[in-house]
Amino acid sequence: MNGAVERHDAILRDAVERSRGRVVKGTGDGLMAVFASAADGVEACLAAQRALQDEAWDETRPLRVRMGIHAGEAQPRGGDFYGPAVNRTARIMAAAHGGQVLLSELAADLCSALLPPETRLRDLGRHRLKDLFQSEHIFQLVYPALARDFPPLQTLAHRPNNLPTQTSEFVGREAQLAAIRELLEATGVRLVTMIGPGGIGKTRLALQAAADQIDRFDDGVYLVDLSHVRQPEDVFEAVLRAVGLTATGDGSLLEALKEQLRPRRMLLVLDNFEQVMAAADGVAELLQGCAEVKVVVTSREALRVRGEHVLAVPPLSEYEAVRLFVERAREARPDFALADENAATVAAIGARLDGLPLAIELAAARLTLFSPEDLRARLRAAGRAGRCRRPRARTAGGSRTLPRGLGQHPFGLSLGARQRRDRGGTASRRFARHRLARSQRRSRRATVAQGDAGPAGARRRGGAREGPGLCEHVRRRSRQLRRGDRLG
Repeated sequence: MNGAVERHDAILRDAVERSRGRVVKGTGDGLMAVFASAADGVEACLAAQRALQDEAWDETRPLRVRMGIHAGEAQPRGGDFYGPAVNRTARIMAAAHGGQVLLSELAADLCSALLPPETRLRDLGRHRLKDLFQSEHIFQLVYPALARDFPPLQTLAHRPNNLPTQTSEFVGREAQLAAIRELLEATGVRLVTMIGPGGIGKTRLALQAAADQIDRFDDGVYLVDLSHVRQPEDVFEAVLRAVGLTATGDGSLLEALKEQLRPRRMLLVLDNFEQVMAAADGVAELLQGCAEVKVVVTSREALRVRGEHVLAVPPLSEYEAVRLFVERAREARPDFALADENAATVAAIGARLDGLPLAIELAAARLTLFSPEDLRARLRAAGRAGRCRRPRARTAGGSRTLPRGLGQHPFGLSLGARQRRDRGGTASRRFARHRLARSQRRSRRATVAQGDAGPAGARRRGGAREGPGLCEHVRRRSRQLRRGDRLG
């Protein structure tokens, strides 16, 4: 078998190099390559498929390789390439079957007039890929000497699910996705709890990890949003509703859920579990009664039940923070580009925001109003004012509600500017005070979740924290509003 793999790699590398491409890296049983044009990529894929088909495989059956082609910008770093275009290409390839070559709509448009003789593109329609981003129009490369009929594409529609479409592309977190994948693919792991403070990106990471696993669960992958659930018994009703089931019999909702999920092979994502921690034992009981069900939980603290595997979600690395800022900045200002003149400033913004994805996204959205240098200056001013005396301990309450529609972060608008923009005057001031007061109340009962390395199910829980940090920032902003001062 090793000899077959070596010949497989040699055939692919030869096809890439003959088509003026460059192999960037191996990807386990495959490889990643870059080309100057989509047409060169098509030429390489066609040559590789023909060579693989014609090869005399002595000890194995012919190796059938799936391939994906996409076009877009990628950022080189350390001999590798990164960026949404790279991720999108991987998702397109993952939708294919062995022997099939798929192209994105952009790649198809770029090479349609330059196809090799006898080659054509078959329109396969639009499909939701596993990156949960907007659907992609997919085309298949067709050549007379190669197989042309394949099963349906392996996309999100291939398995039952209720995973929501995201409005922006997933950025970074490769290490965490790999760790979650390793846990979920392990036979003895049934419960994975992702812990971290609000705004760290637990939900988005869990959704992407679940989408990546959808092929392994015949009965589907389901998100159960617990953000509005307050009573432990309502958790299992929420699960039934998300999966599309109804309670039967006179027993408890948990018993009804166990009965209906027992024969199913399914992955559940329980999001925002920290407010219904009393239901943790019920989740453990559900897993004991349903051997083919696995659960991913997002929470600010661990469930502390038998069999739990805890993964502390860290802040973004410096490079990931820059990538996220640039991608979200381009959504707000399409002409924004990372250059030598602003690279240090962008990196400083990510560092000042402690690599928190939510804060970085909010900062990037403010580029419609401020330059990167202005954002950095406002963050510095807030730091001098003592907003973040302990930057790694984030109070949970308010981090999501505080910035929406108002901009109460240090790079927020002045109250006067906000009034002029909203044309609301007094109404805007009342709204601002209401939002700040509500955030302050929520912050008082916040819990800080701290992840430290230790045995599964034995993570340290932070106590309720009030005092310096976001709570004090909210109080100070509230006092400024009452005086009519600037928000910033």
